Amino acid sequence: MVECRVRWSTTSAVKMPILEKGCLCCALDTCVKVQGFILTGAFVVIAVVDLVMLSVWLIPLEQNLSPQSDDFDRRAISTTKVVCIALLFCLVLWVVLGVLLLYGVYKKRRALMWPYMVVGVMNLLITTGLLVFYASSVNAQIANMFILIVILALQLWLILHVVSLYQKFGIEERAYEQQQQQQEE
Repeated sequence: MVECRVRWSTTSAVKMPILEKGCLCCALDTCVKVQGFILTGAFVVIAVVDLVMLSVWLIPLEQNLSPQSDDFDRRAISTTKVVCIALLFCLVLWVVLGVLLLYGVYKKRRALMWPYMVVGVMNLLITTGLLVFYASSVNAQIANMFILIVILALQLWLILHVVSLYQKFGIEERAYEQQQQQQEE
């Protein structure tokens, strides 16, 4: 049976759970590295697909509209193009955040993990808001709500790993600083 332990931080004013082991009970830093590689790779693939769709399908479609096309067709294409560009921007942002996270884990630099945690928490809040909005709508489908709940739980679990590693690095930094001060005395 797989056993993962959680302990409560006693060094900070806010008590946060700190995972001592990562997914499948591997080391926490290994889990965050795997998480970073998988998410960054997935976002790169989705960004490439989005870019291909934008350049191969949407832009030529917009340039070659038939004379029978009305304003609705033009607005639909423009709206789709704006959505694809916004998605591409978000994906590039997540790739940069993933690279910063990976570099921060490899170099054990906590400051490089902050942007990923902040945007990850914002993403959690947006997903929660979307779930509440969707659950309160008249046409809410159970399957879609279940998918959102699974995505929300996965996001929370991944952010908890990163926050735990961030706190673990902080504990190690404070211990190193105390050791240096004791050696100076």
